[in-house]
Amino acid sequence: MTELYNRRFVYKTFPKILAKAKKRNQRIQVFIVDVDDFKKINDSFGHEIGDSVLQSISTALLQNTRKTDIVARWGGDEFLIILSCDDSLPFIERIEENLQKISNEIRRNISISIGNSIYPDNGGSLDDLIKNADKDMYKLKFSNKKGYPSI
Repeated sequence: MTELYNRRFVYKTFPKILAKAKKRNQRIQVFIVDVDDFKKINDSFGHEIGDSVLQSISTALLQNTRKTDIVARWGGDEFLIILSCDDSLPFIERIEENLQKISNEIRRNISISIGNSIYPDNGGSLDDLIKNADKDMYKLKFSNKKGYPSI
């Protein structure tokens, strides 16, 4: 439905990404993106609108990342993005702009919460980075602040 990578691809590919980062002494950023109140969207407007929201967000994520970045559907309403740290702030700003366009197109207020973690600061394995990005995302989601990480 979203034409994004899946978990299997991410777990298969990440060791290569990590080895490359270690060799070049680079940092990697992992984002978890969660569609806020997605169940409410499906319940209130139907699964067709819910699917449309997921497809629109998928398209926005793909359009605002490079071909070398990884964008995956991680769960029902969650996405995972892996990119180099130097591009993270413009990435967040572009996603925020696209989210407003999506909300206007479907005439529904759509919001997302984004958590992030950085290799090697927040972990050395994909599981650690995902766990820490997930914690960051939930901390933001439930703190009544704007749902984007401070980078």
